[in-house]
Amino acid sequence: LLGKGFGSLFGGIAMAIVFYVVALKVPFNFPPAWIERVPFDLYALVNLAWLFGLIPALTGLGQVIGALMIGSKSQPQVEERRPATAPLLDPTTAEQFREPPPSVTEHTTAQLDYDRVPASPDRRSSRA
Repeated sequence: LLGKGFGSLFGGIAMAIVFYVVALKVPFNFPPAWIERVPFDLYALVNLAWLFGLIPALTGLGQVIGALMIGSKSQPQVEERRPATAPLLDPTTAEQFREPPPSVTEHTTAQLDYDRVPASPDRRSSRA
């Protein structure tokens, strides 16, 4: 954001300087018919064309100020230190890891206990 802001700021200043120099050095000879149809002073507008360079310049200035304000509130990041290796197991608690863990599929094949209810004679006739 800071780089874009400075680029826009200096680009806008350069654009304003170019417009100013062009307005001073280039002789604008507008046809009198054009000047009569325009409801404002055309030569004054040409002399103020450098103001269009202020738009990107002020935009860039706002970006620079914004980048500086954001950067000033950021806190330095503290690097978290992690051990290079995993911690070693304590020999007194290592016994619990020698047995295999219980199976996930234990008791999943239990038979369902239910009484089969025979179909009533009324249902047989209604199906046919």
